[in-house]
Formats: sequence, structure tokens, C-alpha cells
Amino acid sequence: MDAVNRIMQEETKAQLSSFGLFDYSTPNYATYYPEVTADDLNPIESEFIYPVYRLLSAVVINPKSMAIDFTDESVLKASMHLLVGASVMIDHEAATGNIQGVIKEVYWQNAYTTTDGVKVPAGINGVLMIDGKSNPRISRLIMMNPPALHSSSVTVQYAWNKSHPDMENSDFMAKLGTYDKKGKLISKKVNQIMMYYENSLVPHGADPFAKKVEKGQIVLAKQAAQLYKMSFSDTVGNNFFTQRQGEIMPINYGRLSFSDLEGIDNTINNNINPIDMEFTEFITSLGLDATQIADEAALISHLSAQLGEVVTLQALVTKRDANIVTLTGTITERDATIVNLTSERDVALTFKAAAEAAHLETRTEAKKFYNLLKGDKVDAAIIASLDNGDISTVTAQLKDYQEQYEAQVPLTCQDCHSVNVSRASSQVSGSDPSSKKDYREIARNREILERTEKFVKI
Repeated sequence: MDAVNRIMQEETKAQLSSFGLFDYSTPNYATYYPEVTADDLNPIESEFIYPVYRLLSAVVINPKSMAIDFTDESVLKASMHLLVGASVMIDHEAATGNIQGVIKEVYWQNAYTTTDGVKVPAGINGVLMIDGKSNPRISRLIMMNPPALHSSSVTVQYAWNKSHPDMENSDFMAKLGTYDKKGKLISKKVNQIMMYYENSLVPHGADPFAKKVEKGQIVLAKQAAQLYKMSFSDTVGNNFFTQRQGEIMPINYGRLSFSDLEGIDNTINNNINPIDMEFTEFITSLGLDATQIADEAALISHLSAQLGEVVTLQALVTKRDANIVTLTGTITERDATIVNLTSERDVALTFKAAAEAAHLETRTEAKKFYNLLKGDKVDAAIIASLDNGDISTVTAQLKDYQEQYEAQVPLTCQDCHSVNVSRASSQVSGSDPSSKKDYREIARNREILERTEKFVKI
């Protein structure tokens, strides 16, 4: 039984060795690994190595064929942050099982001269984070002295302009990698890097200076400088590297890697600047007409005009609000005026009613005394004038009729026949004793009426 267990354990170890957890080329993701523990699932710091490599230098890549010019240092610096987090692979084989680690951080290194007198161009250096436990052989090749895996290469998507803008597209592509009469290289001038797909460890990179960095300097600096010099020489063919530099280039975008893409048609260049293309897309995303806003200055002008409209609109809104406040005050004043006028109207109506009552009473008294004086000889015309005539005339007539009546009917006491008595007009002709009137009050009411008429123009 012990022999059987021993054989099974040996077979398990062999299976792990051949197809196990750390097999990176063609892993079987569904395989069950009984020897793996929970600790194996959580990598720790001591299981990683952190080698430094030059990732991309300010150089011309394949000057005799594709002539991709990365010498604009500002373009490289602007793209550095895009490298952080990119996967580290082997030989640009884009397979999940081929991932060795990640680019942990990057920094810029200025051009320098080695102790051997070799001039190394400026470029981007990166600190790689390699899983040593999963990739022990690769890690050993990196860390040995001298390193066996000494070169690096990036897959990068970039935009470019023609080095000679006046050249026709077909002429430019035909002469790419040659020199004009003034000795200037006809090349693709990289003006923007949009993306780094991955970084690979390779036998040799298209950038000869993309080497492992030790003690602040690249290894094999002399070899790198010689390779770069040879890449400009007519004596060196395009097949110098085992895997030639290639690119995938839709319009004037390029993708640089180690793939051998000789059969790809790279003769298309429509002169559309990628920055302009992105600007156009940006304008369109704002809902604006890209045909009317061709550049940044036009956009600024357009937005300034819109801002002016906004400011003007805000001023109108502010003015409107001020008008609303003023109108509100006016409405408040109107309401107060209405209240005042209503009160005055009510007072005037009260005075009018009192005056009308006084008028009616004056007319009634005048007709009464006129009837007393005339008896059966009443003139209907005079009665009509007392009903409808001017109140001041009626009042004068009333006074006259009273005086005439007082003269005709002296006051006497019915008991003692004394004349030292006051007249009770209500005693005459069956008058109601309760209808005694103070004619001074009637005069006063008439005065009130006259004042009211002047105020409300009744």
C-alpha cells in the first residue's frame, strides 16, 4: 500500500511539473492541482522580482524601411503614464498564459554617455514586476549576470505626420526611409502616442537601446549603439532581425511591434492629422457643427459668443426679476389705493344716502306746508317743482311756506288760550305727533350733501 501511495505521489509531482500551475506557454485552465494551497493563491512581495528596462527611446525605428521617428521627447514624456499597468509578456505572444507580470512604474532618463564612451539617447525606463514563483525560469534568465533576457519591446499605437508635408502620399510612401537632396530622412514623425498594448521581453528589440538597466545604465550599450548605427546603413538589409519590425496602420495611425507584417499594405495616408480627427470628434460630441469649427481658435470664438449670449440672457433675467419686484410694488400700491378708494367710496355713498334722505325729507316738508297753505287750490306744477326742482330752491320755498303758515296759524294753548306756547306742526290736519322735525337739522344735512357732492361729484 505504501508503494502505491508513493507511486501516486510521484505521478502527481510529475503532472505538476509537466502541466502544473506554473506552466505559462499552453496552460490547461481547467486542470485540478491538488498540491496547490490557499497560500499559493495570494502572492507575497518576496515572490516577485523588480528588474528595470528601457522601454522606448527617442530614436528612429527601422530607418531604412518604415522610418518611424520617435525622436520628439515631448511626445514620449506625454505618454509615460500609459505604460503603467501594461502587461509584461514574452515575444509579443498575446496569450493570457504568457503574461509574466506588469509594468509597476516608469520614469524618464535623460541622454547620457556610459563609462565606455557610448552615447545613449533619452527615453522611458520602467520597473517591471515579474511573478518569480509562477515564472521561475524567466526570472532566472532576467536576474543572471549578465542577463540572458536583456532586451525589451513595446507594442504601441501612435499617430504621425509626414516629415515632408508637401510630398504627395504615393511619392512619400515610395521614398520612405530614403533621404532628400538636403540629407533629411523621409520618415513618419510620431506626434502622439495613444496606447501601449503590452511590453515584451525579446532577444532584440526594434529600439536597440531598449535593454535591461543595471546601476543606472543599460547593459550591452556598445552592442546597442552598433545595432542602431547599422540600421541606418545601406549594407544592412531589412531582414537584419530574426523578427522584423512591422506596423498596423489604419489611415495615419500606426501600431509598432515585432510582428512580421510585410504583406500589409501601408501605402494609405490621407493626411488627416489624428489630433484634428480627435478634435472633430470632440466638437461633434458637443453637438456642434464640426464643418463650421475647424480649429481651436474657432471653438474658443464660438464658445465665447455663446458665453456672451449667456451673459446677455442673465442680464435680461436680472432685469426681468427687477421689473417683477417693481411690478409687485406697483401692484401692492394699487391694492392699497383700491382699499383707500373703496373706503372713500363707502363714505361718499354714506354721505350721499344721508343727503338723499335729507333731500327727500325737505321736499316732503315743503309739499306739506304748501298743501296747508293752499288747501284746495294746490297747483300741480308747483308740486312737480317741489318733487324735481333744485334742492336749494326747494329749501328756500320750504322756509317761505313755513313763515307764511306761522303767520296764518298762531300758536295757542288749547287749555288756557295763551299765546306763549310753541307750535306743534304735527297737530295740524291729523299729523303724526312722532313726526316732529328740527328744520335746523334739515339745513345741516343739506350742507353735508353739498360738501359730499363736491368730493365725489355726485
